[in-house]
Amino acid sequence: MRNVLGNCGSCGLLAICETESLPDTQSPEIVYYDDEELDVFKTHASDAYSEQEIAQFSEILDTLQASDIAGWMHSLQMRGIALPDVLKGEKPLNCISIPVL
Repeated sequence: MRNVLGNCGSCGLLAICETESLPDTQSPEIVYYDDEELDVFKTHASDAYSEQEIAQFSEILDTLQASDIAGWMHSLQMRGIALPDVLKGEKPLNCISIPVL
């Protein structure tokens, strides 16, 4: 998976960009990032979140360390949770590939 959002290098997460992918998708273990409350959004369309729901994702994203972002994205993917569209272009997400669910 390649960076599909452009602007690579602008967020300082070159280590994530250089991997060109999310963590190994073959791993059966789901890692939670103190975000269990997001499980209610399983199968929720990425363009159908309310402002309050988007704020939930933003709050968690704001607490993550840069080194945890790719793992968090993988966790969301494994749980069937689509990231809200409005967050996909936000730093520091603009340097990693975001899968389409």
